[in-house]
Amino acid sequence: MAAVHDKTAPGSQTGRSRKPRVACVYAVWRQSTQGYLADVVKKLRGWGALVDMFSRIPIDASDDDGCRVLQGPSGWKGILSAVGAMILAPRKNFKLLQEAEGAALQRRLRRMVDARPLVRGGYDVIHVQNAQLFNIVYPASAASGARSVVSFRGFDTYVRPLIDEEWRQMLQSIYDKADILHFVSQAICDHAISHGAPAEKCVVIRCSVDTDYFSGLGFREAERVFRLCTVGRLTWEKAYPLALLVVRELKLRGVPVEYHVYGDGDERACLEHWIDRLEISELVRLRGAVRREELKEALLSSTIYFHPSVTEALGVAILEAQAMGLPVVATRVGGIHEAVVDGETGRLLPFGDVEGLADAIQELWESPGKRKSMGEAGRRWVEQRFSVEREAAEWVKLYKDLCSKRA
Repeated sequence: MAAVHDKTAPGSQTGRSRKPRVACVYAVWRQSTQGYLADVVKKLRGWGALVDMFSRIPIDASDDDGCRVLQGPSGWKGILSAVGAMILAPRKNFKLLQEAEGAALQRRLRRMVDARPLVRGGYDVIHVQNAQLFNIVYPASAASGARSVVSFRGFDTYVRPLIDEEWRQMLQSIYDKADILHFVSQAICDHAISHGAPAEKCVVIRCSVDTDYFSGLGFREAERVFRLCTVGRLTWEKAYPLALLVVRELKLRGVPVEYHVYGDGDERACLEHWIDRLEISELVRLRGAVRREELKEALLSSTIYFHPSVTEALGVAILEAQAMGLPVVATRVGGIHEAVVDGETGRLLPFGDVEGLADAIQELWESPGKRKSMGEAGRRWVEQRFSVEREAAEWVKLYKDLCSKRA
């Protein structure tokens, strides 16, 4: 199934004027650090979809977000509540219970309690935003007759199957049961198809950026220090040790670089050791996790965005940096080549090419005109291909298509 690139409001389409009722289910709702999720939901609601949000773990969800928590009582209280629900709606809940395969009785009942708002909501589409939730949410979809969409964002397709046998088996079950398999890049979609995902179920809808919020604020002249930044969790997938080797190479060349990393994670202690051993502690700042407002300020104060990942589905942070007018230097892995136009909005180098990455950064340091032109091209690229309007239009069309098939 091809991605849609209609920039007009989908509500004007004929033959599918009824607003689809959609439940979007997240593992965690983080508006403070993942504002692009809220941006898309707002646009969906404005363009003709009735969207309710659910989260397994509520974080920073305000009343304005309207995000509800899918958590039911556990233990004996959970069993009694589930039995009561079965008495009140025996047909739907018995089917739901049957669908909760391969779990102990109490675990089945707990899942049923969690999913009751989805069963009772009368949804046309249940959109599982994080694939690991599928086994919890699918029984509700089966019981209510809603069409199911499952999103894959990288780790669930590239990494977890390599380290988790149970997950590999679960993926095949998701591929079989879900109505639509959504991928955030063509690269991850192709990978999934090569590992058993039915091509006819697959759709690519890329992430978007609020280009009004992350607005290009003009060319930044490099001052005394050439400031690089990276935004992302401190995990091995982001390959920060590679970035640190590049920073050391730049130091040896006499480039006055300063490297700022925004994010937190389990690899922090490891990175601190790398920084110490490479003797670059005066050049590197681990800034920790930041809120959206702080992220914008971080990008504003940077000269180049550096993204050295070893695996990446697409890279929302890359898109946000380009929206702010920053040229990008990154590794050519996963779907990054779909986010960056090599030679126009930034430079892409093979993973592990320390000297090549250092060369690209040094060239931009020495060529203010190239930095400026790449930054401007990156801003135009994001406006044309990664706007919230574009993503919302594609989602509303997909939801309406599913509703028409359901009818």
